[in-house]
Amino acid sequence: MVIKVSVLFPLWVLGGLGKTTLAKLVFSDNRMDGLFQLKMWVCVSDDFDIRHIIIKILNSASASTSASAPTIALAHQENLNNLDMEQLQSRLRCKLSGQKFSLVLDDIWNDDRAKWIELKKLIKVGAMGSKVLVTTRSNWIASMMGTVPSYVLEGLSLEECLSLFVKWAFKEGEEEKYPNLVEIGKEIVKKCQGVPLTVRTLGSSLFSKNELDKWEFVRDNEIWKLKQKRDDILPALKLSYDQMPSHLRHCFAYFSLCPKDFGFTSVQTTNLWVNLDYFNPRIKTKS
Repeated sequence: MVIKVSVLFPLWVLGGLGKTTLAKLVFSDNRMDGLFQLKMWVCVSDDFDIRHIIIKILNSASASTSASAPTIALAHQENLNNLDMEQLQSRLRCKLSGQKFSLVLDDIWNDDRAKWIELKKLIKVGAMGSKVLVTTRSNWIASMMGTVPSYVLEGLSLEECLSLFVKWAFKEGEEEKYPNLVEIGKEIVKKCQGVPLTVRTLGSSLFSKNELDKWEFVRDNEIWKLKQKRDDILPALKLSYDQMPSHLRHCFAYFSLCPKDFGFTSVQTTNLWVNLDYFNPRIKTKS
């Protein structure tokens, strides 16, 4: 019997609109636990390497019964790197065989149809009703992989953007004290083009900063004229980095050393920052 795996795509061409956030909400919904025997989350990103994807699926499947969030607990990770491809495929078939599963493949960039067909063959051993949810920025990838129509995410309205911006830029009710800043905020959110990640990040970067020149710097910056590149961050997000104190830039830059979706604890990160002298507790920032 041939198992048909249905694939649903939340899709939008730019980053920051909330594809992964929406997928996490679906994945973490308690109703999903009653529908599927296995729930698996894999961050694919740029490198659609079948071997690495299989390892991630296996580790996520192993954690499925004890972890209800997309971030897989490190304690459940198994070292599968010493297994050859045939052994990995055998383990994958054994793990998924007869199981009704949901699999999230987050942030797909690969447009090589042959690689997708290869992976699809491996996961077809699941029970009828198994689902694969994929997030991607590419309409072509959605068309290539989909078995159902794509779900296209739309940006926030101007009113929604302003509401979100005010929430992150001011303490509750404080915006009433600064109508001039709110007016500048309206001009800033117009440039965000409905992208919630940009709105939230810029709002957070201006939190508790009541100086008019700092708000005007964000509004009038030339970086708004840049277009987002394929693998780059949203250009406007760099504005929040430019406003960071120098010692915090070191802390922020540290994360660039970690691969996407890398798991770490706040204690581990803080200890590394201190050991590398990235964070100096003697430095006092203005309130």
